[in-house]
Amino acid sequence: MSWICPECDFVNFDHLKRCTHCEAINPIYDESRMKNCWSYMKCPEKIKKNCKVYKKDIGKECWFFMEEDETDSFLYKKYKDCINCPWFKKLNLKPLSNF
Repeated sequence: MSWICPECDFVNFDHLKRCTHCEAINPIYDESRMKNCWSYMKCPEKIKKNCKVYKKDIGKECWFFMEEDETDSFLYKKYKDCINCPWFKKLNLKPLSNF
C-alpha cells in the first residue's frame, strides 16, 4: 500500500511516518501498526519462545502467517480465530460510519 504526499505528490509506502522526499508527515500513519502482536498482547517470554510468528519476526500482520498447525497455539486457543483477536480487530476492523 502507498500514499501520495500532500506536500510534494511523492508516492510513499504507508508504513512510513514521513515522506521520503520532503519529510512531510504521513496523514494516514498509525503508530499501532509499528508494534508487533506480542507487544500489544503482552505475551510472556515462555509464550514467545514457542511462537513461530515471534521467531520469524512477523508480528505486524501475524494472521497472514497462521497455518493449520498453528491451531494449537496459545492465542488461537484463547480467541478461536484471528477475527476474534484484539490485535487483528485493532488493525483491520474499523467502525462503520453513519451514512
